[in-house]
Formats: sequence, C-alpha cells, structure tokens
Amino acid sequence: MSIKITANDGNGHLVTDSIFGYSYSEEVTPLEPSSTFGGTGQLSFSGVAVTDENSEVLHHNSKLIINNNVTLTDTSRGSITAQVKKVSVSNGIASVTGDTVQWRLNVIKTAAPHGGSGKNLLTALNYYCGLVGITPVISSAFQAELSAVPVNFIGWTGNVWDYLKMLCSAKSASTTSNVGIEMYVSSDELHFRKAKTTILSKNELGITDSSLSVDVFDAAKQIEVYNYNTSYGTNKVVYEESNYAEGADPKTAFKASIIDSMQVEAGETLKKVFKIDATLETVNQPVCVATITRTPPAPYAGTTGEYVIVGTDDLPISPTQWTEMGGSVTVALTAVPGEIEITIVAPPITQLEKDNGNGYAIAPYKIGVESSGEADYPAFWITGTGVFFNKKNQVFLTGASDALTPKDNATTVDNPFITNAFDASCRGVAAAQLACGPTIVLSQGCSNGLPFGTTIGSMQNLADNSYRINSISYTESGANITSTVATTIAEFNAAWSDDTFANFTETVLDPATHPTTALKFNEFTIVPLMDVHTA
Repeated sequence: MSIKITANDGNGHLVTDSIFGYSYSEEVTPLEPSSTFGGTGQLSFSGVAVTDENSEVLHHNSKLIINNNVTLTDTSRGSITAQVKKVSVSNGIASVTGDTVQWRLNVIKTAAPHGGSGKNLLTALNYYCGLVGITPVISSAFQAELSAVPVNFIGWTGNVWDYLKMLCSAKSASTTSNVGIEMYVSSDELHFRKAKTTILSKNELGITDSSLSVDVFDAAKQIEVYNYNTSYGTNKVVYEESNYAEGADPKTAFKASIIDSMQVEAGETLKKVFKIDATLETVNQPVCVATITRTPPAPYAGTTGEYVIVGTDDLPISPTQWTEMGGSVTVALTAVPGEIEITIVAPPITQLEKDNGNGYAIAPYKIGVESSGEADYPAFWITGTGVFFNKKNQVFLTGASDALTPKDNATTVDNPFITNAFDASCRGVAAAQLACGPTIVLSQGCSNGLPFGTTIGSMQNLADNSYRINSISYTESGANITSTVATTIAEFNAAWSDDTFANFTETVLDPATHPTTALKFNEFTIVPLMDVHTA
C-alpha cells in the first residue's frame, strides 16, 4: 500500500511521498424516509510540509494549498478528491482538511416543479444535480430503469444534498417492486445505483473484530407518513392550501380559488400572498366578468380564470368599466414554490357603472360573491399549469405493543417525494419496521483494502441475518464499518422454504421451556435467517 497526494490545481504542495496518515468517512443514503443520515465526511491527511526553507520555489509552500482541489490515492482503495478548506503547519508537518464533491451539493437552491409528459426519475436526478453544475454518473442499465418511472414532483427550496437523500429514501426505481436507490461519492463524482446489489464475503472484508448491539429503547407503536398524491395539471383550477386543512368549513371549502375578498379603496393597490395546492410553472391571468362561467355547485371548468368585482352594494360592476378605468387583478408566482401573489388595483375614482346599467357602484371595491344557499364565498377562480398535490397522512402500525414500549408515535415522515400510494406503502412499511425495532448494529474492524465509494451500501450475509453497510471510517491502517439488518422476505422464504413458522419459533425458543410463547416481531427481526436444520 502506498499513499500519495496529487494537486489538481493551484499552488502549494507537500513533500513527495511523505504522506503518513489520513482519515475519511462515508455514510450510505437511507432506503426508508424517517432516516436522515448519508454523506461523506471530510478528508484529512498529514505529511511533510514544503516551506520556504526546504524549497527554492516559493509558490510550492504548503500554506498555499488552501482552496486547491487535491486527490488522495491509496493504492489499495482507490482515490478521493477534495477541495482544501484548512491547512496548518507545525514543526515541519502539514495537516490538511478538505471537503469532497458533496460540498457543491450542500447549498440552498430552488427547484421548479418537475412533472408531466417526459418527466421521470432519471430526468429528475439530472435536473436536481444540474442545479449545482454536477452531472451524475449512472449506468446505462440503471438509467433505463429510472426513465421508466414517471414522476410528478412539486417544487422546493432547500439543501440539494438533503433533497437528493429524501428522493432516494422515498422513491422506488420501479412502479411495481420496491427497488432502492443509493447515492454515493467516488473520487470527484456523484454516483447513483440500484441498492443492495453488491454482496461482500467475510474474506473480502478482512474482518479483524466484530461486535453486535440490539436496542429497542426508541421503539414506537405507530408512525405517520404523508403522501403528497401529486398530479400534473394544465390550466387547472388552483385552491388555497387551507382548503385541505382538518376542520376546513365544508360550506366554503373548494367553492373558490381564494377565500379573500381583497377589498380596496379607490386608487388603492393591494398585494397578498397565498399558499396554494400546487407548485406552478405558469399561472394564467383571470378575466373580469359579470357572472362566473359555471353552474353551481359544479366548480369552474374554464382554463383562463375569472373574477367578479363589486362595490358597497355587492352588485357586479361592468367588466368593461372596471378595466377601462384602470382596474385590474393580476396573479404572479413568487420565489417560493407553492405560493402566488395576487395584486388588485382599483381605479382612481369612487364610483363605477354597474353591469346591469342601473346606476353606479360606490367604492370601496372588492371581489364579488357567489352563494351555495348555505354560505357566500368569493367569485374568484385562478388556473395554472404545474404539479398539484393533495397531501394526506397515513398511519402505519409498527407491531410494537404496550408491553414493549410506552411511546405511541415515532417521528412524522413528511417527504415531498412520496407522491403516490405505492411509495407511501413501500416506504411507510419500511419506516414502521424501523420504528418497531430493534435497532441492530453490527460493528466490524477490517484489514482489507475496501474501495472508497463503492463499498458503502454493500451487503454481507451472515449466518442468521443480512446486513447493509451503513458507514465506513477509513484510516491508513484499516477501516471500521457499521451495518444494519436488511434481510428481505424473499431471503427468509428461501431459507425456510420447506418449513413453517412453528419450525422457526421452535428454533429460536426452546419448546420445552416456552411451549406456548409466541415470537415477537422485533425478535424475529434479529435472526430471520437462522437455519432450522443447523441451529
């Protein structure tokens, strides 16, 4: 094994072949939506410093390595590239710390809605990575699978790395099977691949020591998961998000796009921002009319949007008079996905002709009303094109009983990439299983040269369970890995294909001392692959 540092740009160096220590860590992205781990740690290394005293070239001084992109190559593990963020020199030794390509993703960006014809998981990943100028690396075979999964994702503002992790934890790379997506860093590239496809043997890992912990302290009886139920709409009616709230008045809910009269005095301009049930690509400008084009209780079915303006007597003002005198109602998208800004401008006169020609309407002016007979609501309809959502919660029972935990609810999962019943079910069950417990963590020391990047997320099959490698901490002398259980029902069925659950229970619980005891679900999780024939 040898270690070297290559400066990819800029000035500053360390003495050639002097690197004597480094550390680097990785975490795999989660496959269930209640977890938030995943990413790369900082790369740190030490070596003999180049100083003004031992170099005739001043710009080689190790202090000048700051901001440079450098690549650490360990011949037994591969390479990792980082941008230097800190350097210190003491007694001739330079200690350097840098961030991997992940730093480019740890920035706040705003993503537009991504849905409709031609939009799929592959286009979504490319678009989100493109927000920070990164082209993801995805095999052609996996690209084909991802492109077969259509998506309708709402717009968002947030940390790009965090939102990519949420996508991986929420979406399946199939519309019919639960196929996980993993994201990892290799050298200076961001990769996506199908989860659980790499299996490492004990010999390949070079295990030097091992320990296992089983923990049910955080067990809960249920977990709440939100499904955004998204769809793509063209020139579709939008509603205030408050219409969907628990306790919304059914007499007025969904009877108008906006439940606000927007009253203004003559010559006044009023702006208001509203949260709606969509993140839009475009919004249409509503037209002033004397009567909304619909027959209640049927909703507005037009494509442009309409509104009615009235005076103090609540009778419609002539649309022509309103617009010719300078009145207007306009709708604009804000910088925040899921918001619109409505501006109403009143003409600078205190009276306008009524639509029926019988006199004048007196200011202040406002949006008119319609009535269902039970309630009045604004005569105001807005339409737009984009991704619409109908966010609903679903509760999943975990299987943990009162006898095992007093905790009713685990964390609530609110992930905007859970957009249909299939993903809510797949990932909701996975989150419920984690909330039930136990948390099983396998910790191992490894002597072999486990590759950077690709080892994370790999599977290892032991005698009684399968484990997914969640994290790796590398040093020049070895690696420490932690793994959690990841056995599938298919693996359990294969191991016990000729037996019954009674056979399995008798293997785990001695029938002589526990003749009627049932195996608890979280106990089953510990040893699902224990072989009845060899136990």
